[in-house]
Amino acid sequence: MSTASVYARLFRAQGFEVFYASTIADAKAHLTRDVDWVVLDLMLPDGSGLQVMRLLQEMRLPARVAVITGASDPDSLWEVTRLHPQALLRKPVDPRELLRVVDQG
Repeated sequence: MSTASVYARLFRAQGFEVFYASTIADAKAHLTRDVDWVVLDLMLPDGSGLQVMRLLQEMRLPARVAVITGASDPDSLWEVTRLHPQALLRKPVDPRELLRVVDQG
């Protein structure tokens, strides 16, 4: 079971409606004005989560973004913060912390 699917189960158990996307292409299909939060890993099989963040901005969607990353490269982290996510969480992420971020947002 992937980490993303564990997070999806966790959010569903808390009453959230969850759309799970494992690629940028899948994410594009779910990005609408009705999306409140995007929980995003930077490392995706078909590119960078930064692409999804840029797409959200280009589409002017009001979704808030929580980025999860194991990256320690200062350039990558600078690029993430430049796109202003509501949260930047370092792996391994405590699921309770992720829930706290989304609940407060």
